[in-house]
Amino acid sequence: RTEWLVTMINEGIDIFDYAPVDIFVTSGHGGENVWQLHYPTSGNEGFFRSSNGQVYGDPHSGPNININSDNPKIYFGLGNCNIGQINNGGCMAPSWIHTGGAYQYTGYLIGEGGSSYQHGSTKAYFYKVARNNTWAEAYLLGNIAFKFDLINGTPGISSPPDLNGSALYGDPGMEIKMCNEGVFMQPLFTNELTINEGIDKDTVTYRITMNRGGNPGFTSKWGERHPAILLPFRAEDINIIYTDAMAVVVEDNFALMYIWYQNQPSLAQGETREVIFTCNHITTDINEPAMPNKDFANIVLYQNYPNPCTEITTIGFSVPDNTFVTLKVYDNFGKEVAILVNGLRPAGKFKVNWETGDLPNGIYFYRLQTDNITKVRKAILMK
Repeated sequence: RTEWLVTMINEGIDIFDYAPVDIFVTSGHGGENVWQLHYPTSGNEGFFRSSNGQVYGDPHSGPNININSDNPKIYFGLGNCNIGQINNGGCMAPSWIHTGGAYQYTGYLIGEGGSSYQHGSTKAYFYKVARNNTWAEAYLLGNIAFKFDLINGTPGISSPPDLNGSALYGDPGMEIKMCNEGVFMQPLFTNELTINEGIDKDTVTYRITMNRGGNPGFTSKWGERHPAILLPFRAEDINIIYTDAMAVVVEDNFALMYIWYQNQPSLAQGETREVIFTCNHITTDINEPAMPNKDFANIVLYQNYPNPCTEITTIGFSVPDNTFVTLKVYDNFGKEVAILVNGLRPAGKFKVNWETGDLPNGIYFYRLQTDNITKVRKAILMK
């Protein structure tokens, strides 16, 4: 089997018309310069070893076979002890990067055990529960979920020893993602992130939809994990305004929903969970090239804030030049319930408050109209 695996890495997978290996996953006994193919004993199998920057196969019998592949791939020591250790240039990690084509290499720096968490979490966020993350993003989300479960004592996690016990080497910026096409089972749920820009704050909705019945939380060492997503910006002044999760965490660059734990009923196919929050973008001191302000190149109607709202909410809009503006609110049946603006406005950004008074809860629509443009957005009244 050693020779077959080496040939597969070097030349391609024979049963798939020699398609190249894109990810190589290993488990069992390992070390900083060795992987034992057979578990728990070596049996009649061989080893993968590394020396002087070269990774190679060491069969049970016969000469060593060098691994030389230039096809970009992930090496994932899912269940190996110490295979991420680098004591010198001859260890597995630099050797796989040097001759094995590993553009990203992930392995433990410690002993791997029955209650380990990080690598199962990386696998979950790469393809098992979601499929929108790069390998590096999945690794980061796995660590976020790990810390969440440790801090909150999530049922079933035992006492995992591997927080900060794993390493990711290589280029974290590579866009390496799992394809959704083909016969491979779809992820447990689909992530959806919606960002509605507001004049003061943005309103962000993170929603998941179950692709099949299942358990979106920590199920086992190499099982499912909580819904979590990385934000495409850094956020500050975060305010959670609605969620149907049991608990949520929203920080400057991610959102996580706690919606299931062990011995709870499974979620059915099509069920959704969401969190809605408002936030501001963090600005930096980095000097970026000046860009034209798109708000003043077009007429913009912003999402009201807060939304859902109670007694009062703020609606913002901008116009690029002097124009006559009307801003009206309608109920779900199309009946006009408020006139907020009705007059000439110069170029600029504007805010107006809508006091809901004794209007009943429900969905409302506010419409901005100028001489030749009409824009509509939805507001939710929830007292």
